Amino acid sequence: MFSRTGHITDDLIAYHLARARGGVGLSILEAAGVHRSSVLSLANLDDSIIDSYRKIARAVARPA
Repeated sequence: MFSRTGHITDDLIAYHLARARGGVGLSILEAAGVHRSSVLSLANLDDSIIDSYRKIARAVARPA
């Protein structure tokens, strides 16, 4: 679990990027809660998380 704040972290991106560079075909992120009462690691409570998802998607789409 790389996210303890509810947000996608640079460590989480690096973890998935390393696997993408290794040729993995499918990468699944951590479980994500959609309600404030959730105790899951990622928090999709509002649209503020969208840019983080874009950042991780761009990072693993075409790794160098």
